[in-house]
Amino acid sequence: MSLLEVTDLTISFPDTTGREIAVSELKFSMETGDILGIVGESGSGKSVTSLAIMGLTNPNTLIEADRLEFDGRDLLALSEKEFQQIRGRLMSMIFQEPMSALNPLVPVGRQIEEVLEIHSDITDRQSRVIEIMKEVGLPRAEELYHQLPYELSGGMLQRILIAMAMIMQPKLLIADEPTTALDVTVQAQILRLMKRLNTQYQTAILFISHDLAVIRDICQQVMVLYLGYIMEAGPVEQLIKRPKNPYTLGLLKSIPRPHRKDQPLYTIPGRVPSLSERPQGCPFHTRCFKARERCRQELPPLVETGDYKLRCFYPVEEA
Repeated sequence: MSLLEVTDLTISFPDTTGREIAVSELKFSMETGDILGIVGESGSGKSVTSLAIMGLTNPNTLIEADRLEFDGRDLLALSEKEFQQIRGRLMSMIFQEPMSALNPLVPVGRQIEEVLEIHSDITDRQSRVIEIMKEVGLPRAEELYHQLPYELSGGMLQRILIAMAMIMQPKLLIADEPTTALDVTVQAQILRLMKRLNTQYQTAILFISHDLAVIRDICQQVMVLYLGYIMEAGPVEQLIKRPKNPYTLGLLKSIPRPHRKDQPLYTIPGRVPSLSERPQGCPFHTRCFKARERCRQELPPLVETGDYKLRCFYPVEEA
């Protein structure tokens, strides 16, 4: 039995004419210790997928799936009270913006301690908090415990969120763009920390990013999303070295290359359509350099070959 099993997950929101689909027939699974990346531009369905797994979507959000199971539990059948018993204990989440995720008026150590109050009967909670703060590389943990969020740097705040997420040694950690607001040096430190915690605790990590370069540094497998559809998925090195979907290729070409300063930065033409503008046929055809009439009329099926998946009528290798 997989730790996380997602089969045909569809997520939609209400609008004036019915419902707008944000995620369509998503399918993936994770085992203990896996690191899976989800990559795509804003509006691709990455974050709402993670919120659905955590049970944190808006009450008006409709979540449908053949299977949405975590550690043997049917997540669609859980009440909010039952979700609260596993959220923070068996599954945790690191959010993108540390300053908005933390209470500005409460010392950071006290905020980590609240997780223990809810999920643990440990009596000396402060000592355990200081221990986990040191474990994630925070200096002077005894002093930092009493400091407010505004007194810490972005990198330190991100370590606070990681400490908060890992203090119960969860089975699944969801990291939603945890390095986006950090400089490249601190970003590398955070990625090394997460890989160490993954090895130390065998915590599975679902890592969400818009940057394939970051995904390559930490993930074993990657799933490329566009407008809620899986466009390509498989081993990270395979997708980076031999991308077949034009969207995956576009994301790769968009990675800045410092050694090519004389070349302009590549951007994928156009923009991600809103949910109400979702095109007929392949969702990417309005921006794709290989699009043909068939792409405008039909949605390509998701073809699976072993641990590799591709949704495309005219793969890049056939150019």
